[in-house]
Amino acid sequence: MEILIILCTIISAMAMIISIIAMSTLKYLYNSKETSKNSNLYDEAVEDNEVDIVQKAIIMLGDEKIEVEVDCYEIDYNIIKITDKYGEVYLTYTKNVLLTSGYII
Repeated sequence: MEILIILCTIISAMAMIISIIAMSTLKYLYNSKETSKNSNLYDEAVEDNEVDIVQKAIIMLGDEKIEVEVDCYEIDYNIIKITDKYGEVYLTYTKNVLLTSGYII
């Protein structure tokens, strides 16, 4: 009889441990799903706001200052490629460029 009581105690303890593990796993999955959802919302907002914001770029090369009306630009690490309204392409380091817009914040 004592062995039966000990076995029941061990089984109930194991069941409790399994339920705790399952609950923490579900909580982790829920939190990661929420984080993923928030990240996607942020990405969508950034994509929506990136449309035609930059209107002008000022490129500094030594003592020379070049002002360009921006048609589109791409940034890859620390290199920026700017295409102006006339189709000319400028390729330089991002530290040499100031991107501006007409929007007042």
